[in-house]
Amino acid sequence: MVQLNRAIMNLGKIYAGVKEYVNPQSKHQKSTLILKNYGNLPAHFRWVQKNDLEKTVASFEPTSGVIPPRSEQKIKMEVTVFTGGNLNELFLCDIQDMELPVGFEMLADAYGLNVSYETQATDQDLGMNTSGTSMRSKSIKDQVSNILQNLNFPNCTINKTSSQKFILKNLSGIQTNFNFNVQNFAPLEMVAPKEKSELEKAKEEAEVRAKKKLEEEAMGTGSTTG
Repeated sequence: MVQLNRAIMNLGKIYAGVKEYVNPQSKHQKSTLILKNYGNLPAHFRWVQKNDLEKTVASFEPTSGVIPPRSEQKIKMEVTVFTGGNLNELFLCDIQDMELPVGFEMLADAYGLNVSYETQATDQDLGMNTSGTSMRSKSIKDQVSNILQNLNFPNCTINKTSSQKFILKNLSGIQTNFNFNVQNFAPLEMVAPKEKSELEKAKEEAEVRAKKKLEEEAMGTGSTTG
């Protein structure tokens, strides 16, 4: 008769897309698997593999073999989950000449990628207050690829560079990559300068001449008085 040393394996908090190792040298060493042969005959075993790229991929070492009488075989396991949430997976091992397989239930709380960004108010927005306490934030969770939705430039001057500060934060326990794709946009409103009519131009010229004449008269009056 062959038995497994555990019926439940609880891996606790893990991350989707990250391979977990269950062996005496890993962080899950307390969950190590051991097949025990209590019989007087050799026992042939073979693990049922899981290879579901949308849910769970798992492998065992050794995958198959023979356990001598009254002996035990330590099993190493590698598992990667691809879904988040509370997981409950059943793993089975077939034993030759045994009517039913042995197995265990794997429990885990799987987390996905958690990334956030914050746009920081500029010195102009803060009235030259550089304390940086004014923050506008948005959180993006459980997505591998995300798009920065809006980045506003409230104070822009023509032909002058305008800048905006923002901070990317990886709040999860797994590494991720980021990439910026910049696009050029036309103004939301395009108002062309209004061309002046001949009458408006003549009026402006008359006003300039009149102003100049007044200035000349004032200068002449000042000289006569002196």
